[in-house]
Amino acid sequence: MAVSITGRSGWSDSTWSYLNDPRMPVMEHGWKLHVSARPGDLDAVTRLVLPVLSRHVCHAKFARDPETLRRLNSGVVSAGAVGKAITVYPLPDAVVEIGRELAAVLRDREGPRVVSDRRVDPRAPVYYRYGPFTGDYRTGRSGRLESVMTGPDGRIFDGLAVGRYRCPPWAEDPFALDSGHGDEPSTTGFGGGRYAVTAGIARAARGNVYRAVDRTLGQPVVVKQARAFVGEDESGTDARHRLRNERTVLTALDGVTGVPAPWTTSPTSRTSTW
Repeated sequence: MAVSITGRSGWSDSTWSYLNDPRMPVMEHGWKLHVSARPGDLDAVTRLVLPVLSRHVCHAKFARDPETLRRLNSGVVSAGAVGKAITVYPLPDAVVEIGRELAAVLRDREGPRVVSDRRVDPRAPVYYRYGPFTGDYRTGRSGRLESVMTGPDGRIFDGLAVGRYRCPPWAEDPFALDSGHGDEPSTTGFGGGRYAVTAGIARAARGNVYRAVDRTLGQPVVVKQARAFVGEDESGTDARHRLRNERTVLTALDGVTGVPAPWTTSPTSRTSTW
């Protein structure tokens, strides 16, 4: 669908459709808002978001079409890109107001979790993090350009969105007094508390992998996590379905030398252990 707000300039590249507000001052970095969506819901979510943004001074960008969002949500681009259907660049004193308005109109909508951000409201797919507004890059040790932010005291902080929430030391969480938002879901226990996490093995867009202890049997296990709506194809199959299939295969191969034994599957279908 066409993305437009009266009085704002718009253009597109291969991934995004942009809306720039001429009233916005130049800001190198600040608090950003992200709206998560499933590819099939992109147009409907965009129609709900545009009226909110039209009431505020802000820049914004939108995944240009459902297929582009499907690629972003696959995790192939990066874990930090998953779920970011819409990005809003607001004025500092408007972050909370816009975030709450978006959460209100998007309540009960579904979308992948944005792992680089915190959630504004547990009932809505609206997230926030502190990050770059304009590109500021330097050459890192690997010789590649790295996104950076320079704080008021001259300290430099990595601006890249990664698989976990990070905040520079000079920034104060604007939603700190709100209840209900948080980081990665608690990993102190899976399976209703049966599995106590002892260490991390890997972070991935489709779900993390942990070492844990089965409290019931007193044995070490590996816990694999599958995130909802990540890697979703046109049929609706996502990371959770693929992890269930992996368990089915492991069950069929149970007893074969070298194949890990499956244990249980969480009733929420978000986590399997083997």
